[in-house]
Amino acid sequence: MKRKIAIFLIFILSFSMIEPFFQGKVEAQNLSQIIKAEKTLDFQRVDGSWELGPGSGTSKVGYEWKEGSRIYHEPLVYFSLEEIDRSKDIQMVALQFGVAPSSLENAPFLDIWGVNNYSLENMFVRNKSAKLLNRPITHAPFSMSFNVTTYVVSQLHHSKAAFLFGGATESPDPGSPEKNRNLSIYNHSKEYYEPMLLVMYKEPSPPMGEIAIEGNGFTNTEGVKLRIDARPNNGRPVEMRLGNSSNDWITPWRPYQSSMEWTLPSGDGPKTVYLQLRNQAGALTNQYTANVILDTVKPAGNVTINGGEVSTKAPKVTLHMDGRDTNGVTEMQISNKSNEWPHEWVPFSKTYEWTLESPTVEEGKTVYVRLKDPAGNISDTFSASIDLELGPLIDGVEDGGVYNRDVTVTLAPRVKTVHMNGKQVFVRESGDTAVKQLAIAETGEIELEITNTRGEATALQFLIDREAPSGTITINGNENYTNSRQVILNVTAKDLGGSGQVQMRFSNDKDTWQDNWENFSETKPWMLEETGVSQKTVYMQLRDRAQNVSEYEAAIIYRSLPVPEDHVVTGWIGQKVRFKKEDFVYKNGDKTEIEAVRMETLPDKGRLFLSGEEVATGQVIPLDQLKDLTFMPPLLWIGMTNFTWKATNGYEFSKNAGNMKLEIDMEPEKPTIKVNPSGEWTNEAVEVTIVDGKVGTSGVEKSEYKIGKDGEWQFYEKPFDKVHIIV
Repeated sequence: MKRKIAIFLIFILSFSMIEPFFQGKVEAQNLSQIIKAEKTLDFQRVDGSWELGPGSGTSKVGYEWKEGSRIYHEPLVYFSLEEIDRSKDIQMVALQFGVAPSSLENAPFLDIWGVNNYSLENMFVRNKSAKLLNRPITHAPFSMSFNVTTYVVSQLHHSKAAFLFGGATESPDPGSPEKNRNLSIYNHSKEYYEPMLLVMYKEPSPPMGEIAIEGNGFTNTEGVKLRIDARPNNGRPVEMRLGNSSNDWITPWRPYQSSMEWTLPSGDGPKTVYLQLRNQAGALTNQYTANVILDTVKPAGNVTINGGEVSTKAPKVTLHMDGRDTNGVTEMQISNKSNEWPHEWVPFSKTYEWTLESPTVEEGKTVYVRLKDPAGNISDTFSASIDLELGPLIDGVEDGGVYNRDVTVTLAPRVKTVHMNGKQVFVRESGDTAVKQLAIAETGEIELEITNTRGEATALQFLIDREAPSGTITINGNENYTNSRQVILNVTAKDLGGSGQVQMRFSNDKDTWQDNWENFSETKPWMLEETGVSQKTVYMQLRDRAQNVSEYEAAIIYRSLPVPEDHVVTGWIGQKVRFKKEDFVYKNGDKTEIEAVRMETLPDKGRLFLSGEEVATGQVIPLDQLKDLTFMPPLLWIGMTNFTWKATNGYEFSKNAGNMKLEIDMEPEKPTIKVNPSGEWTNEAVEVTIVDGKVGTSGVEKSEYKIGKDGEWQFYEKPFDKVHIIV
């Protein structure tokens, strides 16, 4: 067959006109198959009706005038495609046929179609496909070859292909039907010119593929599962073989399968599985590999809680992990129970936040951990413990505390024993985890020694002081009177209960106390209350460190020292001058009245009398008797004199004296009043003229008048000659 193909190829190259698309692509080593036509049918249409021609060594194509009839020749060439090798990839298919010697008059041409109809029983129905050729024919004989690869490949599923040859359908001159326009092709008369398909196959190419081992690149068993992917380039079956080395194939060639179980060589470390594929054409792939690390050793590690602390006051803790493995630790699982693992595996971390079991119960807690490496090996379980101490060991008292009452001490569940001042007062029974209370009613220094369930001892001391401090308070060294609101408080204090650190505070009304307690001091500057009764009371509270409070008070009389002022009293010649208490003018800081006055000097003219008795220098006159004090000027004497006096608040006299001036003058005459118009009544405006009387040598400063009995007094000043009033 190969020799025949080679001879045929030489013939084509020597005597044929090669189609340009095909030229240069036909090589002996690629031309692997010749398929001859199975049948050639000479279809002809005679005067519009189709019929099958008698057939001969050639078949006409085109228009022919014969015996007065117009004939159109359209032969059909059938090929069986059963011989095409489906296991190979087609590179090209060429249709080869020969054109017989012909007159080639009137420029015949040739059309070729692929046909999609293979029913010989219905031979006159030809379903044309794409036109494969349309060209004029200029000389004969010759052979033609051209590419029909696409069409033939599309018909492989039918295993048949058919080509329809057509040409001119009428005379080149419509007025001369006898002019022929056709050519002839060989069918079976010449071996190398008969229609045939030249099939060329591609060099066989191997399939594509890859191999992988299920998992993450690690395994803890020699048995693994392989995932194999093979991608044939033509859809044909693929075979495979596998091994644990590149030159030792454990399996023979076998049909491809996408997965399979595989056994690795024993011994920990990196492992490689090799894969090779081939197709039916025998094309081999390169070797594909998949790698995995075999690791059968469990990881090791340990855990601590809160950096190794023995106790915690909060149920949320920090776990510190240490994991060791040849290939690293990837995951960890944590539990509060040694035989239960309700929580999922989580990525390995050197620290992890965790909540202890029964977070409201105070007791020893244990956390369990196990580790996993990338191969899936799980470590032995390891653990760490810590005591959960939700509150203080004892509550209700503090070390160094001071109390003024009975105290109740709350004992945490981890308290084992309690000794008070050397005597055991509490011991916990085995299995008892309840909170206990211990009442202490003693007084004085208390020392408690507490032992916990780990045997650790803790001691604390405190004081119970129920007695308030004692003390005294006096004002200004126990004086009973002061003329100043600014005083000095004198204080003593003594703490009888032993807690010490006495503090004090003060108040003027027992309701409003100074803002802050202050440490005890023997003296305290203080401001007495400004208003109110003369007796002022200061209140004091003393407080010790146990908050026991005692209260004391002291009183003092406060009267401000009055300040007398100068004053003028007037009188008439020959008349007694009577004093009022208001004539003795003074100022007093506490707004109270003075108690009495004392005559410091007497008038140099005239005499002073008190209830008819002459007043002497230094005589004290009570305030309520000043109304009985009078001055008798000398007979017919006109002029000025004075005396001085001091006031007392009942406890001491003023520092300064007041000057009482006495002015004696002539008594003025009564003024004259004239009314115009005169009469008892009038309906006109009334003019009242007041003519002042004569005045004495001391002069008259002002006069006053009023109109009507109920009218208001009105003053008018100098000059006093006349006053006109329009009423």
